Amino acid sequence: MGISKFEYFSNRYSVRLEGLKHIGNQLSYRYYDTINYPSNFDALTYEQKIDWSTKTAKGLSKTEAVDLLINDPYSPFQTETQATLEDKVYVCLHEKNTTNGWGEGSLVGITIGAPSITTPHDVEKLIKHELIHTIQHALTSNFEGLGLPRWFSEGQAVLLSEMEIAKKSAHNEYDPTLVVDYYDEVGDQATAYAHYGLAFSYLTDANTQSAITLMMKEIKGVTYDFSKQLNLSLEEYHGYVEVFDKSMKQKSGSQLTVLQYRDDYHALILTH
Repeated sequence: MGISKFEYFSNRYSVRLEGLKHIGNQLSYRYYDTINYPSNFDALTYEQKIDWSTKTAKGLSKTEAVDLLINDPYSPFQTETQATLEDKVYVCLHEKNTTNGWGEGSLVGITIGAPSITTPHDVEKLIKHELIHTIQHALTSNFEGLGLPRWFSEGQAVLLSEMEIAKKSAHNEYDPTLVVDYYDEVGDQATAYAHYGLAFSYLTDANTQSAITLMMKEIKGVTYDFSKQLNLSLEEYHGYVEVFDKSMKQKSGSQLTVLQYRDDYHALILTH
C-alpha cells in the first residue's frame, strides 16, 4: 500500500477506539471539566457538538486520553495498559476447523486459524490479505468503524495480496460496485472477490495506489453526521462519498464519482 511501518502505527489510534468513542460521547455532554470547550458550545447544534467532540477526542495525545479514561468512573478502561495499543500487530489464533472465515483483519490486528487445526491453500496470500484490512482500518476507521464499502475494501485486499482477479472480458458476470456491505453480496464468494479485485484495479490504474492511500487517510477526518447520512441517496458512508468524489479520477483524467462508478462501471471497465 506504499506506507511504512512507522506511518502505519502513526495513523492507527494509540488509544483503543472504544475508549476514544467514550471520551467523544462524554465531551458532547460537557462531562470533563479539564477540557477547554468552545465559548459558544451551548449554542452549537447537535451535529456541531458531535463534530467538535469527535475531532477533539481524536486529537488528544495518548497521555491526555489515558488520563481522562482512568479518572472517569464510567470509562470502559481503568488502566493505561487496558486503554492503549502497543506498536505491534496483534494476532489471535482461533480453532475453527474450516477455511471459511479462517482470517479476519481489524483495527488491532488479525485473527487467523491455528496452523495445527487447519491450513488453507495460499495461506501467505490470505495473511497478506488480512494485514491489508488491518492497514485499511488504521487509515480510515472512524468511530463508526471502517469507512469503506465492501467491494473497495475486499478489492484492494485481493489485488494487493496478489489473489486472482476477474478478467476484464468477464465484467458482465458481476456488479461489484453495488456491494456496499456483506449483505449485498450475492452468488459465489470467490467470484465476487475476483470482481472486487477487477473493480479496484481500475482505480489503481487511473489514480495510483499512493493517491488512493491519501484519499483513505482523508476519510478518517470526516466526522459521521447522521443528518447527512439520512439524506444521502447512496448507502455508502457519506465521508467516503465526499472524499471519493473529490479525489478519484477516471482513466481519461475526468472526475469519477461513487454514483458514476456504480452506474457506468461496465462501460468504464472496458477502457481499463
